[in-house]
Amino acid sequence: MTGVNKYYAKPEVAVGAAFRGSCTCNSPSVDGYAAAEEAYKALKENKVTTEEMMHDIRTRLIKAYGMPAGTGVFLTPSGSDAEYIPLLIAKLLN
Repeated sequence: MTGVNKYYAKPEVAVGAAFRGSCTCNSPSVDGYAAAEEAYKALKENKVTTEEMMHDIRTRLIKAYGMPAGTGVFLTPSGSDAEYIPLLIAKLLN
């Protein structure tokens, strides 16, 4: 076994690596791994719920991009999954 996933990335901190910003897959940076570890610990210790975390992320994105109130933000695990958002919206509007 090579220890890489189907995108040839290892699930370990990549110190000194150049990141290409792929929305599909990257090895975690030192800062990214630390943030994920902190989030996992908060969830495990019941300090926050997953929904509260997702709400916080959406709120911060809306603020960071200066989006108007009422803007919906969808979080998806991949770009491929994001392709289903228009179908969901169409279904909700019908």
